[in-house]
Amino acid sequence: MTQVNDKSTVNDIKKFLDENGIEYSGSLSKSELLNLIPLEEDNSESDPMEDVTTNTPTKNPKPETSDSIVDIPDVPYVPTEPASDSWSDIIMGGNSKGGPTNDIPDENYYTVVEGDTLVAIANKFAKSVAKIKKLNNMTSNVVRVGRKLRLV
Repeated sequence: MTQVNDKSTVNDIKKFLDENGIEYSGSLSKSELLNLIPLEEDNSESDPMEDVTTNTPTKNPKPETSDSIVDIPDVPYVPTEPASDSWSDIIMGGNSKGGPTNDIPDENYYTVVEGDTLVAIANKFAKSVAKIKKLNNMTSNVVRVGRKLRLV
């Protein structure tokens, strides 16, 4: 029997289908033609389920059931409420209900006020702009009023 696989040409696949009496449309793609080919089983040992005269598998017996299936009980879904309505609390879990905590003292932060620039803040605290950007995972020099910037 001819072996056909995904490396075979379309003509080889059509020839195989014709030889095995498998009908197909002439407008099918190579992958669609390959899907029509029955999967071949490993016949290294003699298979009692195979009809030797026609070399086609006979009807498969009923699959065996296994007693090793474990019954997992249903666990009810209990939604949890975020610690607050702020996005950082929703995403990070908040601090009031056991979420991540920040052990850095408040004096190591500066809250941006109107008129501040990153350069002015860096000069005020004798830090470099690059250092403040790195500590706060910033990619821009733009700072918004109300933002807490980590300085240490």
